[in-house]
Amino acid sequence: MRKRLEFRDSRSDKFWEIEVRGEAHTVRFGRCGTDGQEKVKEFASGAEALRDAERLVAAKLRKGYVEVEGAEAPRPQRAEEPPSVPPEHAPLPEGKLALFTPGRLARLNDFRRAYWRRKMEALLRETIYDGSYRLQPAESASSLAEQFEEIATWELPDMQRELRRDAAGLITSIRYSVNGQLVLTLLRHVDYGYIRGRIVPFFVQNPDEAFSFGKKAHMLKDTRLLLSRFASFCAEHLEQIEAAEQRHQKDAKIRSVAEGNIALVVENLMAETGYEYAMKESAKTVLLRVRVRKRRFVEFSLPHRSFLQRVGDVLPTLERVERLLAEFEVPFLLGNREGCPEWGRVELAEVDLDAIERSGLQQRLFRGMSKHEMRRMAAIYLDGMNTLAEVLPASMEGTGYEYSTEFSADYNEWMEGYRAECDVYPAMLHVAMPQRKVLHLLFDYEHFADYIPRIIPTVELVKRAMEEAKLGFKLLSTRSYEYRALGWWKD
Repeated sequence: MRKRLEFRDSRSDKFWEIEVRGEAHTVRFGRCGTDGQEKVKEFASGAEALRDAERLVAAKLRKGYVEVEGAEAPRPQRAEEPPSVPPEHAPLPEGKLALFTPGRLARLNDFRRAYWRRKMEALLRETIYDGSYRLQPAESASSLAEQFEEIATWELPDMQRELRRDAAGLITSIRYSVNGQLVLTLLRHVDYGYIRGRIVPFFVQNPDEAFSFGKKAHMLKDTRLLLSRFASFCAEHLEQIEAAEQRHQKDAKIRSVAEGNIALVVENLMAETGYEYAMKESAKTVLLRVRVRKRRFVEFSLPHRSFLQRVGDVLPTLERVERLLAEFEVPFLLGNREGCPEWGRVELAEVDLDAIERSGLQQRLFRGMSKHEMRRMAAIYLDGMNTLAEVLPASMEGTGYEYSTEFSADYNEWMEGYRAECDVYPAMLHVAMPQRKVLHLLFDYEHFADYIPRIIPTVELVKRAMEEAKLGFKLLSTRSYEYRALGWWKD
């Protein structure tokens, strides 16, 4: 398995790719057009490595990354001819040379430069890059001189070459032109003991932003394949780039209109779904809240910059949440860690019946109860609280999950519309989940025995739903004080 994902917006262009080989996977990430960074992680089995890779890919897709088309396609098989054999070259079809003009190659706007870089990166992945983008340290100041001399002998029917040499007679660059227009330069340079060879296509102005060669041992073979395809590559995209720019401009206009009418987009999205929803818009983000049960709603955080790309995933994610709500075995919420005890901690409220009677707290904690009923309820509370304080931590031992527990002593006989979540479920087990979220498993002090063996299955159900959902989400309570005033809309 090999996948490459990219994230592009007005502020940054990033890539992230993963490759699974045997019992390990390699992750590379960084700014597009750079070598980036590399991390390797080993696993007990190939299946485990693949599962973890799929989990990481799903997480990136939820963040707005887009899979590069053809990233998993098998790499072209490259012949192992001796380096002295010139590259096989497919001549340009008749009439294609006229495409190579200064107007198309020299005067480039930001869109066209980004277009060419994106297409060039794809070509390099098929020719030069095989998983390692860094050359070995240079043996001497003349490193790559031999390879450049070999490359300089190759005749290319559609590309004319020009050699430039230093005072010692060594080649410093090979410049390739089509129809009199410079299209590609190969630079040889050594800096601080490392080979700084560069592949500089016509759309790159600063050589430091150009592309590096692959492994030195494969350099001739890889460069031969690149040169054999480069003229046809340029001709193909010189024909396509104008239409691509027109589509981009049209999409930009649509996006501008849509971002100015986010409320209308949401209204159209939720039309005829049957869901009630509420929306809160800030300067950078839209919080979309969709009511899925009487006391539960799903919250999506949709940044403006990727709103249009991600809003289409709202309904598929809601479908996955609905399946989760049909499967879960222990009542729960899914939110942030804010307000949770530290991991590993057990927080127990104190219940002092004499103090309650003396201070009048009876009216607040056990509203409307007789002393007899109050003592009966308090006994249930104490017994349930003490039992859960032992059972919940024991159920999490050896699972690998970080957790904490919290036990409240409040009990309010308020009307249903005024009861908070902790009044209904005074015991909570907080479990750390992926995406920096926390699963809050909910218990009362009377009916919890059947839920204990279902804790871990519920955790796994929620985790699986988070991995499979197209968007990150929270599942929150309408009972919570901060959400009681939400104005729900329904088409």
